[in-house]
Amino acid sequence: MAHIDVFLMVSTLVITLFIELLGRLQIISGVSKVYYYLARKLGWKKLKIACKYPKAIKNFQTELSGINSKEEFSRWAKLNRRLEKLKKEHAEAKKNLTIEAVKFQIGLSIAIYVALYGFLITWALLYRSSPTFTLPPGFLGPFESFLSMPGSPLGTVSLVAWLFVCKRVCGWMFRRFKFSKQSSGLFGGLLGGSGLDLSAIFQATSTVLPPEAQSM
Repeated sequence: MAHIDVFLMVSTLVITLFIELLGRLQIISGVSKVYYYLARKLGWKKLKIACKYPKAIKNFQTELSGINSKEEFSRWAKLNRRLEKLKKEHAEAKKNLTIEAVKFQIGLSIAIYVALYGFLITWALLYRSSPTFTLPPGFLGPFESFLSMPGSPLGTVSLVAWLFVCKRVCGWMFRRFKFSKQSSGLFGGLLGGSGLDLSAIFQATSTVLPPEAQSM
């Protein structure tokens, strides 16, 4: 007689759907903003350094705009050199700040990855001998032993097999509705297996620098 464990079937599907969805979300900027928020609230050094330059650069630009480069070339050249130096230092400070944000992002992403898949593995181990579906004898044909692995009785579909089916179906569903995987994203790379493009992560992180650290 056929039997369905509704709790295992639905809960496993929801867990798999959540993990697949997380692997496709565009959340790089969100994680980076968390870092910048903490940096601002806790007064982290690299953010303070990056924030001190915009006002100084603006002051130099204002002063330069009031100088005739032909009549006061020496003074203009001196200020311009100092301005260019400040701009280079500011660019380096923003780069260092972005690197720290990317490190934070990688650490947080790996922690979430380990937590999610750790939970998934624990879930599979807890219910490894509990069949999700029990079907009439011979219904599954030559696949009976395979689908019951690793510990469910013959003629049943194990939780591990159901997990595999859920993952394949969720992946197909997202592709079908053009919910494309974020190929360069950190979560997409870790959770979706698409590989990490660190240069793209760095670029995305740098675009959400706090306003006070940007050039004015």
